[in-house]
Amino acid sequence: MLEVGHVLAGPYGTMLLVGLGADVIKIEPRGDVSRQVGSQLDYESLRRFNPKIVCVALTGYGLDGPASEWPAFDYVIQARLGVAALTGEPDGPPELTGYSAVDNSAGIMAALGLLAKIVEGTGGQVDVSLFDVMLSQLNYKAAAYLNGGAAPKREPLGAHNLYVPAQLFETATGYLALFVTSDSTWRRLCGGVDRPQWADHAS
Repeated sequence: MLEVGHVLAGPYGTMLLVGLGADVIKIEPRGDVSRQVGSQLDYESLRRFNPKIVCVALTGYGLDGPASEWPAFDYVIQARLGVAALTGEPDGPPELTGYSAVDNSAGIMAALGLLAKIVEGTGGQVDVSLFDVMLSQLNYKAAAYLNGGAAPKREPLGAHNLYVPAQLFETATGYLALFVTSDSTWRRLCGGVDRPQWADHAS
C-alpha cells in the first residue's frame, strides 16, 4: 500500500491499517505540505495499471462539487457544522474539542472505506470528506431538529438532553462524569454512594 497523506487524518487512517497488518510505504516530499490542496493521484489515473487498485481520497469537502477545492482543517469543520456551538456552557462562547476529533474520525472512516473496497475485490475510488464524516456524527441531534424539534442547545456541564443524571458533577477533588440510563443503574449508584433512600425518590 502507498500512502501520500499529510497532516493528521490520512496518516492516522494509515496507522490503523498498519496495526491491522498492512504493509505501507509512506511517500512525502520535503518541507511542510500541510497547506497544499488537491492531488493528481486518483483511481482513474491508476486503473490502467491495475483495475483492482483502490484509491482513498480524504479531503475537506469531497472530490466533486463547488466546495471540493476549499481548504479545510479540523477546527474549521467543527465550527462550520455546529460542533463547537454544541460544546461549552450555555452562557459561554462556543468551544472546540481538546483534540483533533474531526481528523481522527475521518481517518477511521477512510481506513474502513479502504478495507471495504479491498474485501469487495473490484477496485475503485473511496471518497471520504471531513465535512461528511462529522455531519454523520450529528446523528440524533440533527434528526431531532429535522423532525420538528427545537435547535440543539448547550446544557450545563455537558448534561445529556434525555438521560438524567448524565453530565459532569463538581466534587471536592475535581469533576466526576456520570451517565445513568436506567432505573436499575440508578439504584446501584444510590447504593454505591450510601444513599439508598434516593433510589425510589419521586422527584
